Amino acid sequence: LELFRHQVTGITGTKGKSTTSSLIYHILSSARKDTVLLGNIGIPAISLIDRIRPETSIIFELSSHQLEDVKHSPHIGLLLNIFEEHLDHYASFEQYQQAKFNITRFQNQDDIFVYPANNIHIQNLLRDEGTKAICMSYSLKYQGNIDGWWENNCIYINFGKEIRRIVPENQLELQGEHNRLNILAACMACLQNGISEKVIERALPLFKPLPHRMEYLGAINGKYFYNDSIATIPQATIAAIQTLPKVDTLIVGGYNRGINYQHFIEFLAQSSIQYLMLTGEVGKIIQEGLQTKSYKGEVRFYEDFKQLVEDAISLTPQGGTCLLSPAAASYDRFKNFEERGNLFKKIVISSNKCN
Repeated sequence: LELFRHQVTGITGTKGKSTTSSLIYHILSSARKDTVLLGNIGIPAISLIDRIRPETSIIFELSSHQLEDVKHSPHIGLLLNIFEEHLDHYASFEQYQQAKFNITRFQNQDDIFVYPANNIHIQNLLRDEGTKAICMSYSLKYQGNIDGWWENNCIYINFGKEIRRIVPENQLELQGEHNRLNILAACMACLQNGISEKVIERALPLFKPLPHRMEYLGAINGKYFYNDSIATIPQATIAAIQTLPKVDTLIVGGYNRGINYQHFIEFLAQSSIQYLMLTGEVGKIIQEGLQTKSYKGEVRFYEDFKQLVEDAISLTPQGGTCLLSPAAASYDRFKNFEERGNLFKKIVISSNKCN
Protein backbone atom coordinates (compact mmCIF):
# COMPACT_ATOMS: atom_id res chain seq x y z
CA LEU A 1 0.00 0.00 0.00
CA GLU A 2 2.83 2.41 0.78
CA LEU A 3 4.57 1.78 -2.55
CA PHE A 4 1.59 1.37 -4.89
CA ARG A 5 -1.50 2.83 -3.18
CA HIS A 6 -2.41 4.97 -6.22
CA GLN A 7 -2.75 1.80 -8.30
CA VAL A 8 -4.71 -0.17 -5.69
CA THR A 9 -8.39 -0.98 -5.53
CA GLY A 10 -8.76 -2.39 -2.02
CA ILE A 11 -11.74 -4.49 -0.99
CA THR A 12 -12.76 -5.37 2.56
CA GLY A 13 -15.91 -6.28 4.45
CA THR A 14 -17.10 -9.04 6.73
CA LYS A 15 -18.56 -10.94 3.78
CA GLY A 16 -18.28 -10.71 -0.01
CA LYS A 17 -14.59 -9.77 -0.25
CA SER A 18 -13.41 -12.65 -2.40
CA THR A 19 -16.42 -12.60 -4.72
CA THR A 20 -16.21 -8.84 -5.26
CA SER A 21 -12.42 -8.83 -5.67
CA SER A 22 -12.57 -11.71 -8.15
CA LEU A 23 -15.40 -10.04 -10.07
CA ILE A 24 -13.47 -6.76 -10.40
CA TYR A 25 -10.39 -8.69 -11.54
CA HIS A 26 -12.52 -10.62 -14.04
CA ILE A 27 -13.98 -7.44 -15.54
CA LEU A 28 -10.64 -5.63 -15.73
CA SER A 29 -9.05 -8.70 -17.33
CA SER A 30 -11.91 -8.79 -19.86
CA ALA A 31 -10.88 -5.26 -20.83
CA ARG A 32 -7.32 -6.57 -21.31
CA LYS A 33 -5.96 -4.29 -18.61
CA ASP A 34 -2.69 -5.18 -16.92
CA THR A 35 -4.18 -6.44 -13.65
CA VAL A 36 -3.13 -8.50 -10.63
CA LEU A 37 -5.33 -10.02 -7.91
CA LEU A 38 -3.70 -10.54 -4.54
CA GLY A 39 -4.05 -10.41 -0.75
CA ASN A 40 -6.53 -12.28 1.41
CA ILE A 41 -7.80 -14.12 -1.69
CA GLY A 42 -4.84 -16.44 -1.04
CA ILE A 43 -2.06 -14.76 -3.05
CA PRO A 44 0.53 -12.95 -0.89
CA ALA A 45 1.13 -9.41 -2.16
CA ILE A 46 4.91 -9.78 -2.00
CA SER A 47 4.77 -12.78 -4.37
CA LEU A 48 3.58 -10.62 -7.29
CA ILE A 49 5.62 -7.48 -6.66
CA ASP A 50 7.86 -8.20 -9.66
CA ARG A 51 4.79 -8.14 -11.94
CA ILE A 52 3.65 -4.67 -10.86
CA ARG A 53 4.44 -1.91 -13.34
CA PRO A 54 3.29 1.74 -13.35
CA GLU A 55 0.25 0.84 -15.48
CA THR A 56 -0.76 -2.23 -13.43
CA SER A 57 -4.15 -2.20 -11.70
CA ILE A 58 -3.84 -3.93 -8.32
CA ILE A 59 -6.96 -5.62 -6.95
CA PHE A 60 -6.19 -6.17 -3.26
CA GLU A 61 -8.51 -8.20 -1.02
CA LEU A 62 -7.90 -7.02 2.55
CA SER A 63 -8.94 -8.74 5.77
CA SER A 64 -9.32 -6.94 9.09
CA HIS A 65 -6.08 -8.61 10.23
CA GLN A 66 -4.20 -7.15 7.27
CA LEU A 67 -5.75 -3.73 7.77
CA GLU A 68 -5.39 -3.32 11.52
CA ASP A 69 -1.81 -2.00 11.45
CA VAL A 70 -1.68 -0.20 8.08
CA LYS A 71 -0.86 3.50 7.77
CA HIS A 72 -1.86 3.83 4.10
CA SER A 73 -5.21 3.31 2.40
CA PRO A 74 -5.83 2.34 -1.26
CA HIS A 75 -6.75 4.92 -3.88
CA ILE A 76 -10.11 3.17 -4.37
CA GLY A 77 -11.43 1.59 -1.18
CA LEU A 78 -14.50 -0.64 -0.94
CA LEU A 79 -16.06 -1.47 2.44
CA LEU A 80 -18.80 -3.95 1.57
CA ASN A 81 -20.38 -4.45 4.99
CA ILE A 82 -19.62 -4.84 8.69
CA PHE A 83 -21.13 -7.56 10.88
CA GLU A 84 -19.96 -9.23 14.09
CA GLU A 85 -17.00 -11.49 13.27
CA HIS A 86 -13.53 -12.46 14.60
CA LEU A 87 -14.54 -11.60 18.17
CA ASP A 88 -12.20 -14.37 19.33
CA HIS A 89 -9.35 -12.17 18.03
CA TYR A 90 -10.53 -8.64 18.83
CA ALA A 91 -11.22 -7.41 22.35
CA SER A 92 -14.49 -5.87 21.15
CA PHE A 93 -16.71 -5.42 18.09
CA GLU A 94 -15.64 -1.76 18.12
CA GLN A 95 -11.99 -2.78 17.71
CA TYR A 96 -12.92 -4.96 14.71
CA GLN A 97 -14.82 -2.07 13.11
CA GLN A 98 -11.87 0.28 13.59
CA ALA A 99 -9.59 -2.18 11.77
CA LYS A 100 -12.02 -2.37 8.84
CA PHE A 101 -12.29 1.42 8.65
CA ASN A 102 -8.57 1.66 7.87
CA ILE A 103 -9.63 1.00 4.26
CA THR A 104 -10.52 4.73 4.11
CA ARG A 105 -8.91 6.24 7.22
CA PHE A 106 -5.76 7.32 5.36
CA GLN A 107 -7.35 8.26 2.04
CA ASN A 108 -6.99 11.78 0.58
CA GLN A 109 -9.35 14.19 -1.18
CA ASP A 110 -8.71 12.61 -4.61
CA ASP A 111 -9.35 9.05 -3.42
CA ILE A 112 -12.63 7.12 -3.72
CA PHE A 113 -14.52 5.38 -0.90
CA VAL A 114 -17.34 3.01 -1.96
CA TYR A 115 -19.76 1.68 0.67
CA PRO A 116 -23.37 0.46 1.14
CA ALA A 117 -25.75 3.21 2.21
CA ASN A 118 -27.73 1.05 4.63
CA ASN A 119 -25.10 -0.55 6.86
CA ILE A 120 -25.59 1.11 10.25
CA HIS A 121 -22.07 0.34 11.46
CA ILE A 122 -20.47 2.02 8.43
CA GLN A 123 -22.84 4.97 8.81
CA ASN A 124 -21.76 5.38 12.43
CA LEU A 125 -18.06 5.16 11.54
CA LEU A 126 -18.43 7.84 8.87
CA ARG A 127 -20.30 10.05 11.33
CA ASP A 128 -17.77 9.59 14.14
CA GLU A 129 -14.49 9.20 12.24
CA GLY A 130 -15.15 10.84 8.87
CA THR A 131 -13.09 10.41 5.70
CA LYS A 132 -11.31 12.79 3.35
CA ALA A 133 -12.16 10.66 0.32
CA ILE A 134 -14.89 11.19 -2.26
CA CYS A 135 -17.74 9.01 -0.95
CA MET A 136 -19.85 6.85 -3.26
CA SER A 137 -22.72 4.91 -1.67
CA TYR A 138 -24.99 2.28 -3.13
CA SER A 139 -28.19 0.39 -2.35
CA LEU A 140 -30.49 -2.21 -3.93
CA LYS A 141 -33.09 0.49 -4.62
CA TYR A 142 -32.81 4.16 -5.39
CA GLN A 143 -32.94 6.49 -2.42
CA GLY A 144 -31.89 10.10 -2.06
CA ASN A 145 -28.20 10.97 -2.32
CA ILE A 146 -26.85 7.56 -3.33
CA ASP A 147 -24.59 6.85 -6.29
CA GLY A 148 -25.45 3.29 -7.31
CA TRP A 149 -28.64 1.22 -7.41
CA TRP A 150 -30.61 -1.49 -9.24
CA GLU A 151 -33.78 -0.78 -11.21
CA ASN A 152 -35.58 -3.31 -13.47
CA ASN A 153 -32.49 -5.56 -13.52
CA CYS A 154 -30.34 -2.63 -14.69
CA ILE A 155 -27.52 -1.00 -12.76
CA TYR A 156 -27.43 2.78 -12.48
CA ILE A 157 -24.33 4.61 -11.27
CA ASN A 158 -23.89 8.32 -10.74
CA PHE A 159 -20.46 8.86 -12.25
CA GLY A 160 -18.84 12.16 -13.13
CA LYS A 161 -22.08 14.20 -13.01
CA GLU A 162 -23.89 11.77 -15.30
CA ILE A 163 -25.85 8.58 -14.76
CA ARG A 164 -24.25 5.50 -16.30
CA ARG A 165 -26.58 2.59 -17.13
CA ILE A 166 -25.29 -0.98 -17.19
CA VAL A 167 -27.51 -3.69 -18.67
CA PRO A 168 -25.97 -7.19 -18.33
CA GLU A 169 -26.15 -9.02 -21.65
CA ASN A 170 -27.39 -12.30 -20.14
CA GLN A 171 -28.60 -13.72 -16.85
CA LEU A 172 -26.07 -13.48 -14.03
CA GLU A 173 -24.87 -16.58 -12.19
CA LEU A 174 -24.39 -14.63 -8.95
CA GLN A 175 -27.71 -14.94 -7.13
CA GLY A 176 -29.24 -13.26 -4.08
CA GLU A 177 -29.57 -9.71 -2.82
CA HIS A 178 -26.19 -9.88 -1.10
CA ASN A 179 -24.57 -10.59 -4.47
CA ARG A 180 -26.53 -7.80 -6.16
CA LEU A 181 -24.87 -5.47 -3.66
CA ASN A 182 -21.46 -7.01 -4.42
CA ILE A 183 -22.08 -6.51 -8.15
CA LEU A 184 -22.96 -2.85 -7.59
CA ALA A 185 -19.76 -2.24 -5.64
CA ALA A 186 -17.69 -4.02 -8.29
CA CYS A 187 -19.25 -2.01 -11.14
CA MET A 188 -18.56 1.27 -9.33
CA ALA A 189 -14.93 0.25 -8.83
CA CYS A 190 -14.58 -0.78 -12.49
CA LEU A 191 -15.92 2.55 -13.75
CA GLN A 192 -13.37 4.26 -11.51
CA ASN A 193 -10.70 2.10 -13.15
CA GLY A 194 -11.71 3.39 -16.57
CA ILE A 195 -13.72 0.38 -17.77
CA SER A 196 -16.61 1.11 -20.15
CA GLU A 197 -20.20 0.08 -19.55
CA LYS A 198 -20.10 -2.20 -22.61
CA VAL A 199 -17.17 -4.22 -21.28
CA ILE A 200 -18.89 -4.58 -17.89
CA GLU A 201 -22.15 -5.66 -19.57
CA ARG A 202 -20.36 -8.41 -21.50
CA ALA A 203 -18.22 -9.57 -18.59
CA LEU A 204 -20.83 -9.80 -15.80
CA PRO A 205 -22.72 -12.87 -17.11
CA LEU A 206 -19.45 -14.73 -17.74
CA PHE A 207 -18.35 -14.60 -14.11
CA LYS A 208 -18.58 -17.94 -12.32
CA PRO A 209 -19.33 -17.97 -8.56
CA LEU A 210 -16.43 -19.07 -6.36
CA PRO A 211 -16.49 -22.49 -4.65
CA HIS A 212 -18.22 -22.81 -1.25
CA ARG A 213 -20.40 -19.78 -1.92
CA MET A 214 -23.94 -20.99 -2.63
CA GLU A 215 -22.25 -23.66 -4.74
CA TYR A 216 -24.84 -25.85 -6.42
CA LEU A 217 -23.75 -29.48 -6.24
CA GLY A 218 -26.59 -30.75 -8.40
CA ALA A 219 -29.75 -32.80 -8.15
CA ILE A 220 -28.94 -36.15 -6.60
CA ASN A 221 -31.69 -38.76 -6.37
CA GLY A 222 -34.29 -36.04 -6.79
CA LYS A 223 -32.83 -33.85 -4.02
CA TYR A 224 -30.95 -30.55 -4.44
CA PHE A 225 -27.72 -29.78 -2.59
CA TYR A 226 -25.92 -26.48 -1.99
CA ASN A 227 -22.53 -25.89 -0.37
CA ASP A 228 -22.31 -22.50 1.35
CA SER A 229 -19.49 -23.34 3.76
CA ILE A 230 -18.15 -19.76 3.49
CA ALA A 231 -21.12 -18.63 5.65
CA THR A 232 -19.40 -18.13 8.99
CA ILE A 233 -21.83 -15.55 10.38
CA PRO A 234 -25.64 -15.61 10.81
CA GLN A 235 -26.25 -12.81 8.28
CA ALA A 236 -24.59 -14.88 5.53
CA THR A 237 -26.73 -17.92 6.31
CA ILE A 238 -29.92 -15.83 6.36
CA ALA A 239 -28.95 -14.40 2.94
CA ALA A 240 -28.42 -17.92 1.58
CA ILE A 241 -31.80 -19.15 2.88
CA GLN A 242 -33.54 -16.12 1.40
CA THR A 243 -31.84 -16.64 -1.97
CA LEU A 244 -33.22 -20.17 -2.47
CA PRO A 245 -36.94 -20.76 -3.16
CA LYS A 246 -37.16 -23.15 -0.20
CA VAL A 247 -34.76 -24.86 2.19
CA ASP A 248 -35.95 -28.16 3.65
CA THR A 249 -32.78 -29.25 5.48
CA LEU A 250 -30.25 -26.81 6.94
CA ILE A 251 -26.83 -27.76 8.33
CA VAL A 252 -25.65 -25.21 10.90
CA GLY A 253 -23.01 -24.91 13.60
CA GLY A 254 -19.31 -24.92 14.34
CA TYR A 255 -16.76 -22.90 16.26
CA ASN A 256 -18.05 -20.10 18.50
CA ARG A 257 -16.31 -16.75 17.96
CA GLY A 258 -18.44 -14.91 20.52
CA ILE A 259 -21.09 -13.74 18.04
CA ASN A 260 -24.61 -12.96 19.26
CA TYR A 261 -26.99 -15.56 17.76
CA GLN A 262 -30.27 -14.31 19.20
CA HIS A 263 -31.53 -12.71 15.97
CA PHE A 264 -30.60 -15.84 14.04
CA ILE A 265 -32.47 -18.05 16.50
CA GLU A 266 -35.57 -15.85 16.09
CA PHE A 267 -35.23 -16.14 12.30
CA LEU A 268 -34.97 -19.94 12.43
CA ALA A 269 -37.93 -20.20 14.79
CA GLN A 270 -40.14 -18.44 12.22
CA SER A 271 -38.78 -20.35 9.23
CA SER A 272 -40.35 -23.27 7.36
CA ILE A 273 -37.17 -25.39 7.48
CA GLN A 274 -38.18 -29.01 8.21
CA TYR A 275 -34.88 -30.36 9.50
CA LEU A 276 -32.28 -28.37 11.40
CA MET A 277 -29.04 -30.33 11.66
CA LEU A 278 -26.75 -28.84 14.32
CA THR A 279 -23.14 -29.37 15.33
CA GLY A 280 -20.39 -27.73 17.38
CA GLU A 281 -20.64 -25.16 20.16
CA VAL A 282 -22.72 -22.85 17.97
CA GLY A 283 -25.11 -25.73 17.33
CA LYS A 284 -25.57 -26.12 21.09
CA ILE A 285 -26.30 -22.39 21.44
CA ILE A 286 -28.95 -22.58 18.71
CA GLN A 287 -30.47 -25.78 20.09
CA GLU A 288 -30.79 -24.25 23.54
CA GLY A 289 -32.18 -20.99 22.15
CA LEU A 290 -34.87 -22.78 20.14
CA GLN A 291 -36.17 -24.67 23.18
CA THR A 292 -38.19 -21.63 24.26
CA LYS A 293 -39.39 -20.83 20.72
CA SER A 294 -42.25 -22.17 18.62
CA TYR A 295 -40.05 -23.76 15.94
CA LYS A 296 -42.13 -26.40 14.14
CA GLY A 297 -39.31 -28.33 12.49
CA GLU A 298 -37.17 -31.15 13.80
CA VAL A 299 -33.90 -30.30 15.58
CA ARG A 300 -31.04 -32.79 15.65
CA PHE A 301 -27.57 -32.35 17.17
CA TYR A 302 -24.45 -34.28 16.10
CA GLU A 303 -20.86 -34.58 17.23
CA ASP A 304 -19.95 -36.52 14.07
CA PHE A 305 -20.09 -34.27 10.96
CA LYS A 306 -20.05 -37.21 8.54
CA GLN A 307 -23.05 -38.82 10.23
CA LEU A 308 -24.82 -35.46 10.26
CA VAL A 309 -24.44 -35.06 6.49
CA GLU A 310 -25.47 -38.65 5.79
CA ASP A 311 -28.64 -38.19 7.86
CA ALA A 312 -29.31 -34.82 6.20
CA ILE A 313 -29.16 -36.51 2.79
CA SER A 314 -31.57 -39.20 3.95
CA LEU A 315 -34.04 -36.84 5.65
CA THR A 316 -34.29 -34.31 2.83
CA PRO A 317 -37.56 -35.03 1.00
CA GLN A 318 -37.80 -35.80 -2.71
CA GLY A 319 -37.74 -32.51 -4.60
CA GLY A 320 -36.37 -30.79 -1.48
CA THR A 321 -33.24 -28.75 -0.86
CA CYS A 322 -30.40 -29.42 1.58
CA LEU A 323 -28.16 -26.45 2.38
CA LEU A 324 -24.85 -26.39 4.23
CA SER A 325 -24.60 -22.83 5.55
CA PRO A 326 -23.08 -23.10 9.02
CA ALA A 327 -23.28 -19.50 10.37
CA ALA A 328 -20.10 -20.34 12.26
CA ALA A 329 -16.38 -20.78 11.78
CA SER A 330 -14.97 -24.23 11.04
CA TYR A 331 -11.94 -24.29 13.34
CA ASP A 332 -13.40 -26.65 15.94
CA ARG A 333 -12.73 -29.62 13.63
CA PHE A 334 -11.55 -28.35 10.24
CA LYS A 335 -8.52 -26.46 8.96
CA ASN A 336 -10.79 -23.91 7.25
CA PHE A 337 -14.18 -23.48 5.59
CA GLU A 338 -12.83 -25.00 2.36
CA GLU A 339 -12.03 -28.28 4.09
CA ARG A 340 -15.51 -28.33 5.64
CA GLY A 341 -17.16 -27.63 2.29
CA ASN A 342 -15.05 -30.21 0.47
CA LEU A 343 -16.00 -32.92 2.97
CA PHE A 344 -19.68 -32.04 2.55
CA LYS A 345 -19.32 -32.26 -1.24
CA LYS A 346 -17.47 -35.59 -1.00
CA ILE A 347 -20.16 -37.17 1.19
CA VAL A 348 -23.00 -35.88 -1.00
CA ILE A 349 -21.39 -37.04 -4.25
CA SER A 350 -20.45 -40.41 -2.72
CA SER A 351 -24.06 -40.96 -1.66
CA ASN A 352 -25.08 -40.67 -5.31
CA LYS A 353 -22.51 -43.29 -6.36
CA CYS A 354 -23.66 -45.65 -3.61
CA ASN A 355 -27.25 -45.37 -4.79
